[in-house]
Amino acid sequence: MDFSKLRESVNKDEPTIKLSTVDHLYIGINPYLAKHILNNNSESKMLLVSNPIDEHDVRFKGPSTYRFDVEPTDLDTVEDERSVYESIFYKDGKFRPFGGRTTPQRFFEGERFYSQKAYALNEEIFFADSCAGVIEKLTALTFEKIVMDIEFGKEEVIVRLADNEQITAKKLYWGYSIPELVEVTRNKDVFEAALLDQLDVLAGPSKLIIEMDINVNKFETGKTYFIPFSAGQELGHFIGEFIENGKKVTGKFLFHLNNEEPSEQYLTSVIKKLKATLRRIFELSERDFLGDYIFFDRSPAPIDGGVEDLEALKINIQELSLISEYHLGKSEDGFYGHECGLTSLNY
Repeated sequence: MDFSKLRESVNKDEPTIKLSTVDHLYIGINPYLAKHILNNNSESKMLLVSNPIDEHDVRFKGPSTYRFDVEPTDLDTVEDERSVYESIFYKDGKFRPFGGRTTPQRFFEGERFYSQKAYALNEEIFFADSCAGVIEKLTALTFEKIVMDIEFGKEEVIVRLADNEQITAKKLYWGYSIPELVEVTRNKDVFEAALLDQLDVLAGPSKLIIEMDINVNKFETGKTYFIPFSAGQELGHFIGEFIENGKKVTGKFLFHLNNEEPSEQYLTSVIKKLKATLRRIFELSERDFLGDYIFFDRSPAPIDGGVEDLEALKINIQELSLISEYHLGKSEDGFYGHECGLTSLNY
């Protein structure tokens, strides 16, 4: 049999793979990744997203995510926004500070992080630009692509996309969670066994973010509110803050989901429960709610510890950096992201 002719026939049927190279490749979008890519002086950089980017992708959604045990001394992104958010919880008909005689309901996984003091991050201060300006700058670098798999080499990373495309990059910046990265990595042996053993912990619960405009102001704007989902059951808290927005107030809440694949009916019931609870506590009416924005965040929540050896969970892949949505810190090169590269951890 003439195998050469057979190979020629097979090769003719094989689709052509579109090859391209780039120095710095970004996958995913969040405010910290957006700041990173804009501060990156490389002339060869590209951003891949699964859906068209808009202003919600570069906004800080939900309550403040920069939390601390002691006041930071060098945080240039908020030097003009020094208001500190203190956390309070609702119990027995009133709001109370943490640390007193009365204790809150048991924290659901990921909630304790928000009981710490916080700085409110303002997007225009953070970016030194408006969200619209940031989107305009990113547009020229952004491509809508579906990532099929990733392979890490000794000096480069290969990203295979749908539609027979392949990108080779010197450096990959990952904007999603570690479990999602491991899932799409072809050669999983590049990850330490200790990290692979902790994937369930690193995933954490997903979050439902609910932002709503309210036409009355009965709230303290310098507080992070913990409002129990139910007085009789330990099903977690609605955690939120209220921000003055012209003549109205915007409430920014999150709820940690205990359902990996929540149905639309379940999510709708959570939103209705929040509005009903706010009406009861703050004596609001249905017409006081002007509109809302809902975001289902599949990226992991802060997990409040639970990992004994943080060093063992570092990812030491030369071609990879993780850009965290859940921690603000300066790395040696001046970019923003989690020093440990652990997207789902807050310490």
